[in-house]
Amino acid sequence: MSTDADPARKVRIASCSGWTSSNRDFTRYPSQKSATIQLQAGQRYYIEALHKQNWGPGYLAVAWTLPDGTRQEPIPGANLIPYNVSASTSSAATEGANAASALRTAVTVYPNPLTGRDNRATVEFRVEKSGPVTLSLFSLQGQRIRTLYTGTAEAGAARTVALEAAGLAEGVYLVRLVTPTKVVTQKLLYTR
Repeated sequence: MSTDADPARKVRIASCSGWTSSNRDFTRYPSQKSATIQLQAGQRYYIEALHKQNWGPGYLAVAWTLPDGTRQEPIPGANLIPYNVSASTSSAATEGANAASALRTAVTVYPNPLTGRDNRATVEFRVEKSGPVTLSLFSLQGQRIRTLYTGTAEAGAARTVALEAAGLAEGVYLVRLVTPTKVVTQKLLYTR
């Protein structure tokens, strides 16, 4: 975690080098829990979770305790924003990462999970080759719920589209980006 939104200031605050029984097993090892860190309301912080698996089922979850003592296990997606590499500017290494990121076809949805109190998610996508794209929301059964965007996209340029929760039933959805050469899908969980 960083003291601000800059990943260059990150330090390891917790780790787990052994096995855990589930993605909710937050207390098996003392190293899984960091020292108390006071966060400032309205301040963004960079947080990174790395997962390396040797055997068995794989999962990764991060929890926190709110000032009132309530534990959120894991941290709700509504409290997280995906890190946008192209927004950071500081070194040649970052610029190289920006270029690599800008050349991938990708789709991100946040907040995820989407809750009834949020009412709206942001879908961000970029493509590696300029051309026509279609961005749609599907049910897990493959039924198209709605088309979010149809048009052209410029290579490497991030584009955002609002996804309104109105009319959605609770459940898991697929946000699918289709280009002439790629199909990229991102899961979205909606809860009321």
